Amino acid sequence: MGRVRFYLTRNSLVLGLVFFAMLLAAINYDNNLVYLILFWLVALVIVSMVYSHRNLKAVEIKPGAIWPVFAGSELRFGLQVHNQSPQPLCALVVRAQLNGEEVAEVIDEIGPGDTEQILLVAEAPQRGLYRIGGVRVDSEFPLGVFGTSRESTLAQPYIVYPEPRGESPFPDIIYDARDQQSGQQSGGDDFDGVRAYRPGEPQRHIDWKAVARGLPLMVKQFTGGGSGRLWFPWQALDGLDMEARLSQLTYWIIQADEQNLEYGLILPDRRFEPGRGTEHRHELLRALAVYRQPSP
Repeated sequence: MGRVRFYLTRNSLVLGLVFFAMLLAAINYDNNLVYLILFWLVALVIVSMVYSHRNLKAVEIKPGAIWPVFAGSELRFGLQVHNQSPQPLCALVVRAQLNGEEVAEVIDEIGPGDTEQILLVAEAPQRGLYRIGGVRVDSEFPLGVFGTSRESTLAQPYIVYPEPRGESPFPDIIYDARDQQSGQQSGGDDFDGVRAYRPGEPQRHIDWKAVARGLPLMVKQFTGGGSGRLWFPWQALDGLDMEARLSQLTYWIIQADEQNLEYGLILPDRRFEPGRGTEHRHELLRALAVYRQPSP
């Protein structure tokens, strides 16, 4: 961490005026008691500077967990504030810049050798890959006459995914070559019942006969040797601007992941083969987040 720096507070300015008035009174009336009180208060202020410096000198900041979020939601950034001294640290204010917004958290006290876990929360209005520019710890302990400040450069990266929204249905599922040769549907050749319709699924899988009888929307399921793959191509969203396309692709990825479908992504400059799982989902969402990233 950086050096401990001192700064004047409003209290110090008021106290300076009081000291000046006391000094004038002591000189005019030659009052030894006023001199004694004035010098005692000045000594107290000087001693408080030593305690203020010691209160921040022992602070150590370590990055904690930071979770990927979607644009428009809350960004949560964890920090670990460690006390390296044998004395407690008091009245700390931890500040950080997140997405151009300063957020702060107050810590009343940290015991000797203890670590305090704090959580900073800010809005995440824009997609992209960012870094925490730095963290500053302030304190006006013990008298509030002088303030102390200490900065730490963490350079902790975090990512904001595009906002998941859109109304376009899923593109049609592309089946393996053996499925297409045998004419199988929905991943196989054996009927395996129906299930509730999920928004975004191709309408050709809906049991329209059941709908005609007044029943809710249901989707036919088949089992067999084939497996369907779902592709999300950039070109399928012609007519939308770039951010709207990214939001729609993000929405499709989330829906496909929740349905445990095998899905891939085709961008103008990159292609991601179909897959499943958390790692695959984050890889695709990250690609969308940094695609021609806008300036913050």
